[in-house]
Amino acid sequence: MTTNYDDNHLTIRLLALTFALAQALYIIRSFLNYSFIIVSQDKLDVWNVIDGFSNIRFYAQFLSWTLPFILAYAYIDTKEKYRKLLLSIVIASWILVLMSGTRAFILGILFSIIAVAWFTPRLWISYTKGVLFTGLIGLLGYFLLIYLLPALIGLDNSAALDSTTNRDFMNSSGRIVIWQDTLTIIINHPLMGIGPMMTAMEGVLDKVAHPHNFPLQLAAEWGIPFATVIFLSLFCANFQWRNAIKKSPEHRESLALPITAATSSAMSASLVDGIIVMPVSLLYMAVIVGIGFSLWRQWSQSNDWVKIPKTVAYFLIIIPLSLSLITIMQWQKLSNDHSLSNRLEPRFWVDGKIRNNNKTSSNNFFDE
Repeated sequence: MTTNYDDNHLTIRLLALTFALAQALYIIRSFLNYSFIIVSQDKLDVWNVIDGFSNIRFYAQFLSWTLPFILAYAYIDTKEKYRKLLLSIVIASWILVLMSGTRAFILGILFSIIAVAWFTPRLWISYTKGVLFTGLIGLLGYFLLIYLLPALIGLDNSAALDSTTNRDFMNSSGRIVIWQDTLTIIINHPLMGIGPMMTAMEGVLDKVAHPHNFPLQLAAEWGIPFATVIFLSLFCANFQWRNAIKKSPEHRESLALPITAATSSAMSASLVDGIIVMPVSLLYMAVIVGIGFSLWRQWSQSNDWVKIPKTVAYFLIIIPLSLSLITIMQWQKLSNDHSLSNRLEPRFWVDGKIRNNNKTSSNNFFDE
């Protein structure tokens, strides 16, 4: 048990340090941008501060995975020699995410506190203290950089305020209409859906490439039966994860905390945001959920696993490989099609929309 714990703890530590390094690079880049704006006396706009993402909201999606993970690790391993550095990175990330004005991130963090209380109750107080401590210092840093310093040097900060405190946070930003349109798709195509990624097809949803709600998107693209199976499986997996932790909480809660905090944060954010469809988010999801699955398998009895013949396993592998091949072929076709006005490699599309040469309305694309 000790050897497995040490090995797993080392894995969690390496992930936390790697995530922190990635965040540090973005932090350095963003604060350099802020410094250049201050020196040049330009108008303070957070869209010119937070760099590296086409939309500053995407940066918050990235943090929905990494910030809870790093914070949870820093608070369970108080002897970590880089602990102060990790907490500094978390605080700086809080400042930037508050600058971005992303509401989904706050929702994710709040939900992660609830999830931690349910899955790892022994560590709930420590994690909550960490969220409050780093969040409050991050809030102070936000006011210092957005309000106080610009006021002292006479810098125009109106654009920065428009992205944050001057926003109407009670406004759904069109999500209610998007969800209604997605529900219409689900009602019209309940069994098989309209196909993977097809909510991004031009003419399906009005101005967006996805419904900003993962459950609705899954049901619309894959159908209600498939979505039901997925959500029932996730529901059962939550209880199995919790039961596995409860069998040895003194050893397992500390390992489960970073994974639980990060996953619950991102999953709750996916209810109002497109975090699940973004490549960077999918990468972190694969890594974090993969580590969680590995722990779950170590903690489960071997006879609890359903074993299938190798021939069946090989056959099942053909399915994702075939989808990968189709995707590559589509990418090559779109990349070579110079007639497309919004062609941008290596992505399929420049703004998330799959272009369609035949212009159609958003409500009847699949009903023609």
